[in-house]
Amino acid sequence: MRSRRVAIRLAPYIATFGLIGSTLAWQDAISHRLGQDVDTHPEVIVAEHSVPAVRVNVPAPSPAPSPSPTPSSTQTSEPIKPQAQQPVGPVTIAELKQQTVRPFSLVGVTWVAGMPATAKVEVQWHGRTGWSTWTELHQNLVPSEDAKGRPGTESQWVEWADGIAVRVTNAQAAKPVDMQVATINPGKDTNVTPMAVAQPSIILRGQWGARPQTSCEDPIYGKTTVGAVIHHTAGSNSYSKSESASIVRATQAYHMRSRGWCDIGYNFLVDRYGQIFEGRAGGINRPVRAAHSGNKAVNEMTMGVSLMGTFTSSAPTSPMKASTARLVAWRFANYHVPAKGTYTLDGKKLNRIAGHRDVISTECPGKYAYAWLGASGGLRDQVAQMLASGGASTPTVTGFRAQPLSSSSIRWSWSAVAGAARYDLLIAPTSTFSGSKLYRFSSTSVSLSGFKPATTYYGKVRAVKPDGTALTGFTSPVAAKTYASSGTPTSSAASAPSGLKLSRRTSSSLTFAWAPLAGAAKYQIRLSRWKSMASPTVQPSKNRDETFTGLSSRRVYYAQVRGLKSNGNALGGWSRVVAVATKR
Repeated sequence: MRSRRVAIRLAPYIATFGLIGSTLAWQDAISHRLGQDVDTHPEVIVAEHSVPAVRVNVPAPSPAPSPSPTPSSTQTSEPIKPQAQQPVGPVTIAELKQQTVRPFSLVGVTWVAGMPATAKVEVQWHGRTGWSTWTELHQNLVPSEDAKGRPGTESQWVEWADGIAVRVTNAQAAKPVDMQVATINPGKDTNVTPMAVAQPSIILRGQWGARPQTSCEDPIYGKTTVGAVIHHTAGSNSYSKSESASIVRATQAYHMRSRGWCDIGYNFLVDRYGQIFEGRAGGINRPVRAAHSGNKAVNEMTMGVSLMGTFTSSAPTSPMKASTARLVAWRFANYHVPAKGTYTLDGKKLNRIAGHRDVISTECPGKYAYAWLGASGGLRDQVAQMLASGGASTPTVTGFRAQPLSSSSIRWSWSAVAGAARYDLLIAPTSTFSGSKLYRFSSTSVSLSGFKPATTYYGKVRAVKPDGTALTGFTSPVAAKTYASSGTPTSSAASAPSGLKLSRRTSSSLTFAWAPLAGAAKYQIRLSRWKSMASPTVQPSKNRDETFTGLSSRRVYYAQVRGLKSNGNALGGWSRVVAVATKR
């Protein structure tokens, strides 16, 4: 095995890194350390590993049979039927076996040419609990910004991993050219604080640790902004608030180092907590051309907003929706753009607020995010309402709920409000709030004790500005009844199903059952390889049991269940996490 090091000068602001040998003789892994704008942010390391093409032996058509001798007048002859050609596919056209690599948090696959649009790209990574199941990375059909760029897949956030494997299959033989899997380590942040920029608050590039642009020497601007295109980044929906800046840095590194773009492709990114990140450089209030839609004219004349997560089986969070609406309304107000109606660019007729799938053939931004755009009370309606009231809305606290934990404790939680420095929580034993107590917290989830058993308590919460004045009014009251001394619920109004347990298992399947939840019309259960419930498989269930199949043997899995209303909305939160393992 051979290892070699080559110093690479990437740019005046970019540090050098070496070319390291891989653990396999036929593979080299190129790691680039992207330089920092400021010293307070960790470096981003991009490693690229070759994915060898696999030679496929395709059966050749059977030769036509030789003609038989001319039969005599007394002989009969049956025509000889040629043998049918055997069907081909799916076949593996490129593959990288499981191997150990430097720790990383985001992964994506790129290539130069020879990749069929019908090919299926899957990756597998080794995390803290072992190897994951195979996960498909959808081909990102957005073309490169210039001839030097590389086509590739969407990226996948994996939180932490130190092993990678890739397989590419297709119905017919093909030979991808120079296929690489990029593993990216964005480092960890100590703290990221939003900087107030009029309305809404936006975390600027210097705050999340953006790297300088490369080949785009100066930002390119469109004449104006005529609409917005909504995307998703794909990947985990269960990342922590402190991980969001790392995901943005990793996405920028994948776009620049692996896709060959001059900067991150989106104008803005919004995380599940409602934090808004500035994307491509050039000014948050200017029509900066990005690389988000796959159409040059649309890129120049629209703002590309990417929701951080995957929304094929779950909807964006309430804070994410609220921040996206404020962001789009603010930009639309600046350019006098209506929330509804259409425009035409490069022969494409698009809604003022469109999904990426409206521009090119793609699943982005996912089923549930796309449905939200035009739903009653969805993004278009929210932006229209904000524009009618001057381009902004009065902030409110959303998602307020109470969950009894025992005979003396209750958990109170709510969604974050942009611009809030703290929250005032008012709790009382009566609905009139006589004898109430005021609690102050900077967090959005607190567990309080000292309550009486089998007693109903009422709470309401409001957000407070840094100067101590109220940012929002108090929410409507929410009630919760503590358990009796026996520890059993005193009311059927539980917020999540209880009693989730394993009822049957095999080497490749797990069956779960749980207790009924009052008011639930159906249920939703999810299964993950990680205790954090990252990248879960989500399945609906009309009954109180569900089976997951196609699992790996001798593997530990984690499960949660929640109730749904008849309209499909969540009745409450997810249950406690249950850990189980498949048989040998």
